[in-house]
Amino acid sequence: MDLNRYSYLWKEKKDGYVVVSTKSGYGIANQVKKSIVIINNPKLAAALAQEMIKNGSKVYSSVIAAFEDA
Repeated sequence: MDLNRYSYLWKEKKDGYVVVSTKSGYGIANQVKKSIVIINNPKLAAALAQEMIKNGSKVYSSVIAAFEDA
């Protein structure tokens, strides 16, 4: 799985994107645009979230918490 095409999530726009970790899995939200990133592949979503966490992205327990902290 090539994650390099998504590297903007943890490199160039690192401060805008955050990880949302819930009971049902991982999600990615953009705090600046107050939007969520739709990823239809749960394995890809988990791999991207792990890479983001590894690179210092913030982690929230809900989208609401992520947006309120923006």
